[in-house]
Amino acid sequence: MEIETGLKRLTEERYVEVAYYGGSFTALPLTIQAELLQPAYQALQAGKIQGIRLSTRPDYISSDVITLLQQCSVSTVELGIQSFDDSVLTQSGRGHTAVDSVVALKSLRVAGFHTVAQLMIGLPGESWDSVLKTATMLAQTRPDGVRIYPTVVLVDTPLAALYRTGSYQPLSLAEATAKAAFLKWQAERHGINVIRVGLQATDELSAAGAILAGPYHPAFGEMVASQLFYLMAARLFESTNNVCHSATIHHHPKDHSKLRGIANANLGRWRDSFGISVFCQSDARISEGELMVEYADTSYIIKSSILSDV
Repeated sequence: MEIETGLKRLTEERYVEVAYYGGSFTALPLTIQAELLQPAYQALQAGKIQGIRLSTRPDYISSDVITLLQQCSVSTVELGIQSFDDSVLTQSGRGHTAVDSVVALKSLRVAGFHTVAQLMIGLPGESWDSVLKTATMLAQTRPDGVRIYPTVVLVDTPLAALYRTGSYQPLSLAEATAKAAFLKWQAERHGINVIRVGLQATDELSAAGAILAGPYHPAFGEMVASQLFYLMAARLFESTNNVCHSATIHHHPKDHSKLRGIANANLGRWRDSFGISVFCQSDARISEGELMVEYADTSYIIKSSILSDV
């Protein structure tokens, strides 16, 4: 059995979940759902695993589905929401509406499930207004977690056909980074856990010719984090009237490469935009995602672009 095989690979005790990904699980007949969930349910009851999660579509959540998932002790449901803009959903052929997503999230939360919203930037018909609408609804619906993916054009797909005829233009890497950074910032400032930003590198995506176009990068998540760090410090430099040509930024050791940016891009942007040479100092006392900036004889703590004097 797959679960037993996976458990044997573990070399230390840890929180273990069984996840049902790769399709709209709850679109299956209830009897098949129950049959597929049984091995995970039995492993959970035996104490071999600690959770069960699955992914599905917002329009395949019903009272019958919720009852079954409760009976099988499913703990987390991920919804392929992609966007809260109906125009984008229609042009992308998603087959559900923003209202479907709102209702599904609410129903699952009331039923006691943890919820995760899967969002996708760069879909057909998307604009910055679409992203703003999605960010606003994300804050209002408050799922427990969110995944943010860029849209890429895969070979032999309907989107590939639109791309080849010029009917669809994917985002540039810079555009995708900016939009993903905004959604990540919106999620974090409302206490929503950002589980992942960017597509998981797989053999399929890495195969030659698999991706025709689009902002795919194996370090996309780090690029988004770097963009946010750049903006956090840039806001500080813009908001102060002091003329100072250097600053020291203290950060958690895990954030070192993200703060500097790929090929030290952030250091160059701060220097070119503000004439400031930035020195990065690792400090384990600083929380991940936070910065302490020493600038113009003052120290500032920055988190999610919110500034306060120390």
